[in-house]
Amino acid sequence: MQKIRWTGLMLLVILFPFLLLSCAGKGAPPAPLASTPVVVAEPAPPIAVESRPAPIDSKFPNGWESFVNQDVYFDKNSAALLPPAREILAEKAAWLRAHPEIRIVVQGNSDEDGTAEFNFALGDQRAGNVTTYLIEHGVDIGRLAVVSNGRETPAVNGRDEASRAKNRRVHFSIDVVN
Repeated sequence: MQKIRWTGLMLLVILFPFLLLSCAGKGAPPAPLASTPVVVAEPAPPIAVESRPAPIDSKFPNGWESFVNQDVYFDKNSAALLPPAREILAEKAAWLRAHPEIRIVVQGNSDEDGTAEFNFALGDQRAGNVTTYLIEHGVDIGRLAVVSNGRETPAVNGRDEASRAKNRRVHFSIDVVN
């Protein structure tokens, strides 16, 4: 019997502050809101990821602009390297071998078709295939970082096929110059 009273007393001591706090403020009505009109802005369009511009006194070697401004493109729902992509990647691998101080980020992207999960996986496969190609052609793996942007960073906004085709890509940016 004594144990039941002690337990009941402990529950009362523990629960009383919670009960008191849950009832606080219910008696007074909330203050009226100001009658200022609410302005709703249009949502900003997605911003495409672009390469970092080099500072004026850049230590980047010649050719860095064309390196970062030439993307590799893919067919719809595919991560297979197309012949034009292989040509571009051969040039990029040669440039990277000539400039061993450069580290890059390989960014896989997709169009807006499909789920976010599918597009992140597809972007990852595309970036992975490009990275594998570069490694097989003499670029040290330690100089490559891989990112999947999925459909989150479109190069072109639009729902037509031409816009979607431009978003099915791998983009490159220079990460570090040692």
